[in-house]
Amino acid sequence: MTRVCFHVLPTQAPAARLRYLIHLLNQPLSGTCHLRLPDEAAAQRLDLQLWKIPAESFLPHALGSEHLPAPIQLWGADIPCTGDTLINLHPDFPEHAQGYRTVIELLDQSPELIERGRHRYKRYKALGITPDVIKPQEC
Repeated sequence: MTRVCFHVLPTQAPAARLRYLIHLLNQPLSGTCHLRLPDEAAAQRLDLQLWKIPAESFLPHALGSEHLPAPIQLWGADIPCTGDTLINLHPDFPEHAQGYRTVIELLDQSPELIERGRHRYKRYKALGITPDVIKPQEC
């Protein structure tokens, strides 16, 4: 059964969302982590950011489209159908969510992300999955 967890940040600052994403990626992950971004250009931008941030460490990652082995794979909208962990940074529901052991939805307080997150939450519930919700105080 897929475990889904929504992380809802207390701010809508883009820098806070990136900081929290890096925090998540620095946690021990089981297997490969796929990050689903809105498109390939967003995946490439995040790839560049992860080479610079955090400066004191390195997050081993690769663009999924390059098919390089790395524990963190950055994808545009077209992600593999199965995997260990999926972090959904795309505004739409991941159609292959049930192919992952864990799905993390990362939201901030921007009205569009909250509204689309509510829609995804309802889709998970319709599939018989009750997502957990984490509201970190700081990011």
